[in-house]
Amino acid sequence: MSTMNPLEVINETEAARYLGMSVHSLRARRFTGRQPAYIKFGKSVRYLKSDLEVFIETSRVTSSDRA
Repeated sequence: MSTMNPLEVINETEAARYLGMSVHSLRARRFTGRQPAYIKFGKSVRYLKSDLEVFIETSRVTSSDRA
């Protein structure tokens, strides 16, 4: 993953690239009220790097989680 300022605001294309998912998948998560958290500036959707990091950490599955 690239190094970004934790408070850096990025657009959905950059967020999708950072997470390794498609913009379509990221939008689907947003429309169904799932993480990651996002910010709305009028019609523009933006993401904080720190919110993307929270999403990554809360999505982590360890072998003990599957039992």
